[in-house]
Amino acid sequence: MNQIVPSLLPLDASVQLGETLTVSLVDRRPESVDFFTTFNLLQRGELAKEAWQIGLRALESAQASANSARLEDIGKALLVDVQARLRDHVDAQTRDVEAQLRGFLDPKDGRLMQRLDGLLKDGGELARLLQHHTGPGSKLQTTLTSAINPLLRSLSPSEHEGIVLTLKRQVAEVLQSSQQAVQEALDPVNPQGAASRFLVGLSEQLKSAGAAQERRLAEVTAALDANNDQSLLSRLLRETRAAQERVLVALNPSDEKSLLAPLKRTIEDLLSGYQRQQMAAIETQRERQAAFEKTILEKVTRLETRKDALRRGVKAGQDFEVHVYEFVHAVLSGGPYEVDFTAHTAATGSRRKVGDVVVTFNAESRFAGSRIVLEAKDREQTTQKKALEELTVAREIRGAQVGVFVLSSAAGPSCPGFPAFMRCGCDILVQWHPEDPASDAYLHAAILLALALAARLQRHAAVDELKELETLEKLLTTHLQRVETLRRKAKMLLMTANEMVGELNASVGEVSEMANGLKGLLRSARAEEAGDVEFGGDGVGAVNQFGVEGMPLPAA
Repeated sequence: MNQIVPSLLPLDASVQLGETLTVSLVDRRPESVDFFTTFNLLQRGELAKEAWQIGLRALESAQASANSARLEDIGKALLVDVQARLRDHVDAQTRDVEAQLRGFLDPKDGRLMQRLDGLLKDGGELARLLQHHTGPGSKLQTTLTSAINPLLRSLSPSEHEGIVLTLKRQVAEVLQSSQQAVQEALDPVNPQGAASRFLVGLSEQLKSAGAAQERRLAEVTAALDANNDQSLLSRLLRETRAAQERVLVALNPSDEKSLLAPLKRTIEDLLSGYQRQQMAAIETQRERQAAFEKTILEKVTRLETRKDALRRGVKAGQDFEVHVYEFVHAVLSGGPYEVDFTAHTAATGSRRKVGDVVVTFNAESRFAGSRIVLEAKDREQTTQKKALEELTVAREIRGAQVGVFVLSSAAGPSCPGFPAFMRCGCDILVQWHPEDPASDAYLHAAILLALALAARLQRHAAVDELKELETLEKLLTTHLQRVETLRRKAKMLLMTANEMVGELNASVGEVSEMANGLKGLLRSARAEEAGDVEFGGDGVGAVNQFGVEGMPLPAA
């Protein structure tokens, strides 16, 4: 059990906490005693209970308010940290994307352009590959040469073992023997000759019987009748034509049974396989190009859709000036600044309501009293000259040293010549839109630059601080120029893709022309082979015309 220790303090209390709360309060202050003296015993108890309940509830409410304020401070600090990290991450991602795109799509030294240039230029990989497969010393030339050379050697008129010289020798031998045999057979003086025997027999038969003579003469005439299919002369002509046809068939590459048919099939198979490989490579390249164009079009479509959404305006029920005020208040919250929304409030001593947001350095800043005025406009046809004139009036009416003119990006296309970010003396022009996160960097940079200018205009600023502010201004301008350059390169991406399509189509046309050239060479080779075969056919026809019987061709 707790022991109560007497105390001589003006106000003392003891607390016992168990299943119930027991509080003993001793108040020795005269004002408290005088206050309770005016009440009776019953009223004093009720008054003490009400005082206890009111005080306890006040303490609970104060503690809850303190906890809420602490959580709000923690949330604000966490939000600021997350925003800073997110901005760093966005900047890093922007630099990485710019580096990757520059290294891959740069028209001068990009990897893609180098690869296409190395593939399509004179002496490039494609030219070397075609030269390797179809040029001098290639497999195609070696195969054709190894297959055609034996035939050309056999058909050469200077080859000793060739067909031409062999045919000439055989023709000479046959002609010589045929001429000698014909001369001996037709010599009437030679008793062993056929003519002599024929004349002797004929004379005998004519002498013996005139009718038999006439019949035998008719038989001889029938044997020499070219119009009779059963005559000896007609059979000789048929055998000569058959021999000539056999020679032509043997040397015709279009006939499956000829000796040149396998060579023709081999050459056609090689050329067809090479053509299929080239067409497959071209088709693969076309598919890759189509996929690349589809990706580019999707990205461009998303960008255009986002721009259209920005042109339609800000959120319903909110003004552009309110968005600017909220952004400035969020950026400068926690600093030695006072941000006032003055869009609907006239300045002191004037009836004009120029200047939508006024930022003032408070007493905690060494630049106390300096002011910045922001003028927000979302209307079209706003020129740079008009914006500077409004800032001059706003600085004069609001007593500000620096002015910032914020133009909505949605109205930017209708305001030609209005810069995305520019400083003109003590005035800064910038474009921004609350629905475009990429434009937040522009307005943030404009606010920081305006604060730096306002601080520099204070007479207590040191020379080193001025140099630092100028350096900060240059860094901000350089960063914004880089962002603008990245946007321009993104717009040029579609143009580069279209140029790549044109180059690939030109390459396909060159490959087609090369294929047509190969076909022309093949037709020329076939024409030369047909001329050689035709020459050989004439020689064989001459042999059959002069010979008694068709001579067999020598084995190839």
